[in-house]
Amino acid sequence: MKIGQMFTGVKLRHLNWALLVGAVLVALMVLIAVFGPSFAPQDPMKENFTLAVDGKIRTPPYPPFKIEGYPLGTDRWGRDLWSRILWGVRPTMIMVTVVATFRLVVGIVIGLLIGWAEGRKAGWLDSSLSSLLSIPILIVAMIGIYAVGVDRGLWAFIFGLGLTGWTETARMVSEQTRLVKGQTFVEAARALGADGNLILVNHILRQIMSLAWVLLAFEISSTLMVAASLGFLGIYIGGGVWIEVFDFQAVNVEGLPELGQMLASSLIRITDPSALLIVGSFIFMGVLGFNLLGEGLRIELTRKEFGKRMGIVPQEAGEWLEDRVFLPLRHWMELHGRRFASVTLVLSLLAGAWIYYDRNQYLFVDSGTVLQIPGDHLWAAELRDAYGTLWTPYSMESQPELKWHAEIPGGPSGGPVVFADGTVVIAGKDNVLIAFSPQGEKLWESALDVQPIGSPALDAQSRIFVSDIEGHVTAFDAQGNRLWRVEASATRQATSGPVVGSNGMIYLTLIDSVAGISPDGILIWRRTATDLYVESPPRLSADESLVFLKDVALDAATGKLQDVPMRPPAEILFSEPAFFTGADGFDYFRAGHEVMRWQIS
Repeated sequence: MKIGQMFTGVKLRHLNWALLVGAVLVALMVLIAVFGPSFAPQDPMKENFTLAVDGKIRTPPYPPFKIEGYPLGTDRWGRDLWSRILWGVRPTMIMVTVVATFRLVVGIVIGLLIGWAEGRKAGWLDSSLSSLLSIPILIVAMIGIYAVGVDRGLWAFIFGLGLTGWTETARMVSEQTRLVKGQTFVEAARALGADGNLILVNHILRQIMSLAWVLLAFEISSTLMVAASLGFLGIYIGGGVWIEVFDFQAVNVEGLPELGQMLASSLIRITDPSALLIVGSFIFMGVLGFNLLGEGLRIELTRKEFGKRMGIVPQEAGEWLEDRVFLPLRHWMELHGRRFASVTLVLSLLAGAWIYYDRNQYLFVDSGTVLQIPGDHLWAAELRDAYGTLWTPYSMESQPELKWHAEIPGGPSGGPVVFADGTVVIAGKDNVLIAFSPQGEKLWESALDVQPIGSPALDAQSRIFVSDIEGHVTAFDAQGNRLWRVEASATRQATSGPVVGSNGMIYLTLIDSVAGISPDGILIWRRTATDLYVESPPRLSADESLVFLKDVALDAATGKLQDVPMRPPAEILFSEPAFFTGADGFDYFRAGHEVMRWQIS
């Protein structure tokens, strides 16, 4: 064997492979996080429901390597998986880095305090730390995130993952602190009269800080692993958007891509885990990379302690960096450390405030809806309007105040409706319709023939419409005078209050049917729509051309059933599918926990 080959073999054997491979994997993740969105071939939010696979039109999810432009296939909405990963790495890495840094700082501070303590206090602190170490981080994280509210985004994850996530770091730092405080130079500092806090900061902390990069790498790896576990359980940044589509029925809609969220929604069919494996592979690459990086840094630190110099940076370069960069930097930090820390804190707070504002601009602007109530009434039907949006300009954080209350004979049959001037109208089960002023004064009371059902409804002319158990609809003017009463069905009772379109057409649910009545009280059409017993009112599409009842769409003018294919029947079985209209003026279809926006072209 030649001398050159022997030298090369020895050099390769002593090369810090863990540090080298870990640095490459981490650098790859960082590059994807920084530049990934720029190289995404598709819009990560664009849905594709009809693409050709092997010459046949298929519905999503689409398999990898089958469709040009979609190398890793798609998710269940037909969104390009590769593009979503390129977009999703950035928010994931930001989250785990911020959380890991928080855990590292807390762990170092608490570890220093525990390691510096002596006597009974040290024993009590050690026992407390051991108790916290025994609690599963995943369980604590779930409790913490839900306590703050998953919709709080990054702050909820910092709190949840930081509750006990710092304990491993604190244990290592406390042990190193006890080891260092017994060294000769610490005893010499004490003999010279140095204060305990001064020794802790200027001597012990300096020795501990050599471990900081090692601990940070391991913390990021640990945080990424826990975040992936939470994502698989459906807990991810922002938590998606919960939309109430019917009474006591809400669905979670996935938002912008993030690896935890993608992991939560990847497993569609147990027989096809390809999307789950692809997303999981990127998470595995990140966990492996930071673990190897941390191990490599630990090996490098150990070699330095024993006088060896076998890093991936040449010795000459390391010495130059030490003399020209790190030594002057440490000297400058000694002189200006406090000022630098103050400026960094202020800039961090400003950056955090800007990020919060950028992510939550909707909290600082007036929200609105493009769907207006005819007559500008405040609440015109059971679900606010004929579209069933339930929209209100008031936040759920508003603190309501009781102004007045009134007894309704027999109890209310449903909720009230509110005119534009604040007049409140409500139906009572004792066959009455009552109007109250905004101050709670009774304005008038009108008799009904039979027991009413649900809430009344208002039209643009301020007329009031009430449905009843006999399948009739009765109309009143704004002063409570009866205008007409029409039979919607002789065999079915009304099971919901009516809704009124902008053209004055009145619609109501009759057990399994929907009826359309003209503004003058003439029955235009009645159609059996489903085989279910339905108690919710119909909903109009955004353009009012369709009437929705659960997963059925009918023509608003004729009542004819419309064929709007969204999913094969086998895929929506037991998922309680339904059409609904959003306050943003778009039509949606919900199946289980999936929501899609659609339109007829």
